[in-house]
Amino acid sequence: MRQIESATEVVRPKHQASGHLRVGLPGDLGIQILKPVFTEFMSEHPAISFEISTTDRHVDILREKFDVVFRVGGVQQNALISRTIAHLDMALVASPIFVAQWGLVEDVRRLQKLPFARYTMAGRHYPIRFVNGTEIVPEGRVDLDSASAIREAVISGVGAGHLVRRLVQEDIDQGRIIELLPSMKLQTVPLQAIHVSGNMPPHRLTLLVNFVAGAMRRA
Repeated sequence: MRQIESATEVVRPKHQASGHLRVGLPGDLGIQILKPVFTEFMSEHPAISFEISTTDRHVDILREKFDVVFRVGGVQQNALISRTIAHLDMALVASPIFVAQWGLVEDVRRLQKLPFARYTMAGRHYPIRFVNGTEIVPEGRVDLDSASAIREAVISGVGAGHLVRRLVQEDIDQGRIIELLPSMKLQTVPLQAIHVSGNMPPHRLTLLVNFVAGAMRRA
């Protein structure tokens, strides 16, 4: 049925793509993605409707019946189809108050001794990876499951944080937080579009994924 639907959509002019999409987006990054979706994509494709969830929780795509989920990080279910649409720059950050209390960080060994506001999902603490191959799991002062909560903890001086750069660049520019170890390049993290539609996803789904990929390149 999906293949018949896709074949029918492909022969339509681009502006006539139609149907409904249930979409999952990562919390704070998802809010940034939604702006061009609302202002550009939905205007260009008025016959496509949406149900959108914004959460950092790793939803069960099959059980919760998502058409596509955009996820930061890896894919662990073999039955899913994934496409990397962006590589996200990361940043190590802390507040001026935190740096005044703990001192400047000059190497990774010093970094390992700092209390962090850690990103934790289903009991897993996400590591910090550097381009040179170094990897550490930070010490946790508080474990959180959303970027906005980690950002707030960092600004409040509770701990250091490891966050997607585009979510904190304005804070860095305005001096609310300070970048740690800026000379050591961090590994990027993939943003992936994940679905279960096989090799012939509905045309409306392909249009959305291509649009988000382009929007991420322009941002």
